[in-house]
Amino acid sequence: MRKEREPKKTITYTVAECSEFHELGEYHENVKTISEAKRLFDRIDPGRMHGIPAIGINIHTEGTPDYEDTQWDFYSGNCFDLILLDHLPQITECPEAMEALKELMAAYPTAEVLGSLPEGVKQEQAGQEKGKDFQYGADAYEAHLKESDPVEKSGREAAGKKQKDRAESHGR
Repeated sequence: MRKEREPKKTITYTVAECSEFHELGEYHENVKTISEAKRLFDRIDPGRMHGIPAIGINIHTEGTPDYEDTQWDFYSGNCFDLILLDHLPQITECPEAMEALKELMAAYPTAEVLGSLPEGVKQEQAGQEKGKDFQYGADAYEAHLKESDPVEKSGREAAGKKQKDRAESHGR
């Protein structure tokens, strides 16, 4: 008996200016690399539309129309939302998609993670425990604004340096 060949799956990234309604604002499909996805994501003006920008993963199966692709936004507002990952077997059962997700997470090492990767998928991000569930934090749009605001960013860096200096002066 001849075994049928598994159709080839192509994994790409998506970048949306509005994660809720992709057709509003900028939407980039078939982004081949994480660096290109990050560049497109960082280029979105947070004051233009007040949408919540996101980076997602798209799986296209060879021989099927594009409308049958599986796409899910995982990163927005300096946060990875993995809570619904257990309900996306098209992604969790595709090793290439899970690898793309891990690479995306590695590209944003300081991002908060909600939920966890499925059992058997090693999470290589420092400071995060496998299987640990995280609670929802700050509003995603607010977090994106803070990440992209140079004044806010320099204020956080100054506060962090001040806290470190204070701890060193107290011998900690």
